[in-house]
Amino acid sequence: MKKWKRVLLIVAVSVFTCVLCFVISLAAIIPKFQKNTVELGESVSTEPRDYLYGYSFIIANADIDTSHVDTTKVGQYEVHCDIWFYHYAFKINVVDTTAPTISASENQIYLASGREYHPEDFIDSVSDLSGDVQTWVDYGGKQYHNISFEILGQYTVAVTAKDASGNVSSINVNFTVDEAPVIIGVFDRHLLKGKNYDAGKSVVAIDNLDGNITEDLKIDAAGLDTNTIGEYSVTYSVKDSYGLESSRTATIYICNENEIGNYNDERSISEEELELMCEAGYFKYEPLNEPDYDKTVSMIEPTLIDLKRNLSNGWVAGSGVIYKITPQYTYFLSVEHVLKTQYQGTDIMFFDGVKIHESFEYTTSDADNEMSMFKVKTADIPWDTLFSLKQIYVDYDIYSKLQVGDSVVAYAKHWLGRDVDLIRPMKVKKLTSSIKEFGLINSLLETSHNIVSGMSGTAVVDYKGNLVGLSSAAGLSSDNKSSSSYHSKIDCLKELEAKMDKEASLTVN
Repeated sequence: MKKWKRVLLIVAVSVFTCVLCFVISLAAIIPKFQKNTVELGESVSTEPRDYLYGYSFIIANADIDTSHVDTTKVGQYEVHCDIWFYHYAFKINVVDTTAPTISASENQIYLASGREYHPEDFIDSVSDLSGDVQTWVDYGGKQYHNISFEILGQYTVAVTAKDASGNVSSINVNFTVDEAPVIIGVFDRHLLKGKNYDAGKSVVAIDNLDGNITEDLKIDAAGLDTNTIGEYSVTYSVKDSYGLESSRTATIYICNENEIGNYNDERSISEEELELMCEAGYFKYEPLNEPDYDKTVSMIEPTLIDLKRNLSNGWVAGSGVIYKITPQYTYFLSVEHVLKTQYQGTDIMFFDGVKIHESFEYTTSDADNEMSMFKVKTADIPWDTLFSLKQIYVDYDIYSKLQVGDSVVAYAKHWLGRDVDLIRPMKVKKLTSSIKEFGLINSLLETSHNIVSGMSGTAVVDYKGNLVGLSSAAGLSSDNKSSSSYHSKIDCLKELEAKMDKEASLTVN
């Protein structure tokens, strides 16, 4: 009996000791803090040891509840901790002391003059964990939420970002202000139901640095249905090599036969737009590096004109070529004996068959050369035709390169005002020749093969597309042994153009 009493006593003492140790361990649990600060976006710990001091085997049983804490938003929250019959509440203050991050663009920035830009257009991105950021542009001591620049050149601005907590960051941005491409020839149109429509015809894209970028023009006409009466939009857009982009939209009205007669769509462009096209060299072509007959004939075709004047007892006709296109005037070349029968009123037929009726004054070079020049107002040429025209390429040093035996070609488009083209391949026989009975002394290029009536004024070019003369006459060769054609030489063109401009100035004054 005594033995069992002793055992029970030992057990009781052991249990008491254990309980006492456990109570002492619980009493030794102490919170590490009452309040703590966490940066916005950081995580909140769920580990008991981060909240409590005490024996690890005791605090390991603590239950940490962070469900009430949202570290994506600035504010005050509570973390709750339960361990046995104890409960603790920890205050968590989520703060934002980190300024927004502004990422600069890796590429050189180009902006279009006159357009409105926002701060985001100057940078690659801006980020902040709060998701609430204001941005602006600092320039000239002022703040702008949108800004434009009219003057071309180099600029530096500061882009500033500020979050909801007042944190601010800023970077300097260097950029270039340039002119955006210009899209020319976009007009609203009324079309007869079922009629074919080429949305890209007569639309031009010009850039002040890249020049003619029409081939880069993108056309969105996906919704256009010319077989269904209605109103449609066609959008044109183009981007230059610097990333500047422009767009224009035309409205296309598909009408029935009863309606179409009520509309007369006028399509014309301004002198300013024509100036851009001329400066970009739109109406020019570059001669070929190597001779090619087929490419040359195709290349010079848009430069050619036919001249025909109807008389009471018949008609007179000849040919010519476009020398220069300017916003105000288009200049043409022909020979004097053609123009002296045409100037009082003639039909000028372009390569596409379109005709305009014009009266004009013409200027001759001198008594020894039939080369002559006249001009008409560029505005008198329909836009759809003007869009397709080119001016002949003139190399003022051509006669130092041209040699006897070289191949040349005379091309009369719409010969005698008809739907007939005369193309005459020829060989150079003499670089300097004369027809004394016509008073043309040492001003002619002599070639093989006769031209025919109505080809006077026809452009003669080498197989690279260089103008070498205008056809004037045909007959026996200078050695009276074979037939030849004679062509007025172009070495007087600079003086001829200056003379025409001077005469025009005197007329205005």
